Amino acid sequence: MASSSQSTEPNRPFIDRYFEELLARGIQYFLPSSELTLVGRSEDGKPELSSHLREGGADLEWLGAKYSLVNQGKDFTEHEQKLLKGIGKVLSTRYQLLFDAEVVARSSEIFSGLPEDHYVSGFLDPYVFAGAAKGDKVIDRVSEAIEVLRISALSTYEDRRISTGALLFGFQPDACHELPPQPTGALPYSSELTSIRSFHRICDGLRTVALVDRAGLMVELVDVAEWARPFAEFELPVPSARRYEAHNRATLCGGHVCLVLTPNGEIKIFADGAQVFSFLDGRWHLTDAVEKYRVWEEALGNKELAHRLFSVALNLAEGRRGCLFVVLDDRRKARELLGNRDLLHQQQEPAKAGSKNQLHYLLRRLRVTEL
Repeated sequence: MASSSQSTEPNRPFIDRYFEELLARGIQYFLPSSELTLVGRSEDGKPELSSHLREGGADLEWLGAKYSLVNQGKDFTEHEQKLLKGIGKVLSTRYQLLFDAEVVARSSEIFSGLPEDHYVSGFLDPYVFAGAAKGDKVIDRVSEAIEVLRISALSTYEDRRISTGALLFGFQPDACHELPPQPTGALPYSSELTSIRSFHRICDGLRTVALVDRAGLMVELVDVAEWARPFAEFELPVPSARRYEAHNRATLCGGHVCLVLTPNGEIKIFADGAQVFSFLDGRWHLTDAVEKYRVWEEALGNKELAHRLFSVALNLAEGRRGCLFVVLDDRRKARELLGNRDLLHQQQEPAKAGSKNQLHYLLRRLRVTEL
């Protein structure tokens, strides 16, 4: 009987072209502003994605194909580079597993579900695919948790949309938390849980989440605020919406990952003290919040003001409300944008009874950071 490697060898050119297409699709999905161009081929078709950063882009090599990846003239941010490596890690593991039927049978999860979910997992969990090439079983906790939340998003409880969440215990040292012992009968945190009617009642994702151990088992329920309390005095890398500040702090140490299905049907993923992904309107978005906030703070030149406006904007967004902030270098330019009655200072017209500017006296001579 022919081995899996022997039976797939004649089809290797077709498999290579298919995986090249998967790479192009993955990059276009998460980095839509980038442009991937095939520039040549080599005889050395290694199954690992290699990348060499350069100004405004990167040079890639994958299965003998050489690419130029351009990011609209901008350098790739740290999170964009990490995501690119995550995509390569997932595709490389899938490719190598195709030639070993026994390993595929033990790690079939890596071929199920949406590829984009696995790319997110490759970004968040550096260990998830590390042992696959050696024949170890792949336990993709992130993808499994995403599937739980996605199925839950399609359900309601007492005519209300469900919110829920999970905290995946990390692989890094955490002096403040210990992994609890595995209880008897512990269930995998996977899509099968959603068939249990009371599952959605045990945690709401906002105050409480399910704790998932390194084997992917749901071992405990935790209060997010209590879990995050040891890090209450730590500065977050990015300001957070008030509702999810504890979720950000819960991931500051230990490499823990927190996933939440919000009451609005959005999936948020937190890691390293910041929100890194959101699943909204049917697709994943890399928030790249750390880099965006750095640019915002640099543009304003006022750390306290940048923090305040950023936080208020996030809180408004969570409340499904819109707003427009305009920060002027020259305060005199405000008269070109606003009428006299909307200006807090130097009003020349008296406030009319019942108009909103009757309340302006409460705000005059106050800075935004003092409100």
